[in-house]
Amino acid sequence: MTPDFYRAFEDRFRGSRDEISARLGQYQPLLDALKTAVSSRGALDLGCGRGEWLEALDQNGFAVTGVDTDPGMLAACHRLGLNVQQRDVLDVLRETADDSQAMVSAFHLVEHLPFESVLELIRQAHRVLAPGGLLLMETPNSENIGVGTWNFYLDPTHQRPLPHLLLSFATEFSGFGFVRTLRVNHDTQVAESREPGLLDVLCRASPDYAIIGMKSRADGKDGQDIFAAMLAEAEGLSLEQLARRYDDKYSGAIRTLDAELYALRAQFDTFQEVEAKLLSQFSNETNMVCDLSLERFLKARQTVADRIDKLERASDSEFKRLNELTSQLHEAVASMRGEAAGLLQQLADMRNSTSWRITKPLRLVISVIKRVFKRNGSH
Repeated sequence: MTPDFYRAFEDRFRGSRDEISARLGQYQPLLDALKTAVSSRGALDLGCGRGEWLEALDQNGFAVTGVDTDPGMLAACHRLGLNVQQRDVLDVLRETADDSQAMVSAFHLVEHLPFESVLELIRQAHRVLAPGGLLLMETPNSENIGVGTWNFYLDPTHQRPLPHLLLSFATEFSGFGFVRTLRVNHDTQVAESREPGLLDVLCRASPDYAIIGMKSRADGKDGQDIFAAMLAEAEGLSLEQLARRYDDKYSGAIRTLDAELYALRAQFDTFQEVEAKLLSQFSNETNMVCDLSLERFLKARQTVADRIDKLERASDSEFKRLNELTSQLHEAVASMRGEAAGLLQQLADMRNSTSWRITKPLRLVISVIKRVFKRNGSH
């Protein structure tokens, strides 16, 4: 790996110097408490990288030394005039005097080391810290599923994720009396939300955590009086919290749906009862209507039948009367025909008689005279 590769990698994926400095501001209350608890101002920052935490310690009055093996990372520290050494961190710890340091810090270092080296770092840190001094280790939080299954392996120099329970136990095992785990660098909006989504559960738990171990003090106090109150509100955002909120969100929705379903079922049962009553009532009323309709139909049919019978009787009577009149007319016509035949015969007999022929000239003269007198009379 070339000297400038890891520096470029950090610049791309870890964030800018300003972003990292802003994140480190969350530890300022820890430094304020440390300055009142320990008289020593010595500090070692192991794996110091570009020196953001070195600057914070320097600005708070600590005589800090940064240690890193990557020259590309240390170049930024040199430009800022920070006190750094390009050495192995365990070698520097082994050479540091007992009870001489107020703080030993290691930001995103332990995940790069074999676990035996991590245990050695913790043991040596406990030795070199003054009573009341602090060991601060920040590392990726594999409890965040997105970090533990994907983002962690983006860095080719990472060894393996260290679950916070393992690193916390190792710190206690190495002699630290006061040990706390802080989940850090999460999205505050997600932390405040009571209704996280599935993506929040999978990828939005605190991406990093810090183990803080305090070396027991000479007075036997374990740090509760100095650090516990400050750390109580800095527990961060765990996967369990997000999952519980997610469960509560959908459990609440399911409970609401169950209640609505129960209410709907009750309404449905009521509707069924009403429907049964209505059907029964409708059936009774239908039967009544049918009975009435049948009765009216029968009455109407009887009325029609009566009218038909009456008309039939009237028709029979009228038909008989018409038959009688027809018979009378036939008889009258026959009589008139007989009389007409007799008159015609008489007329024929008269025209064929001798007297009718003799008087024919006289009838003609009379006819002429009538026409003359008729014409003169008209003038």
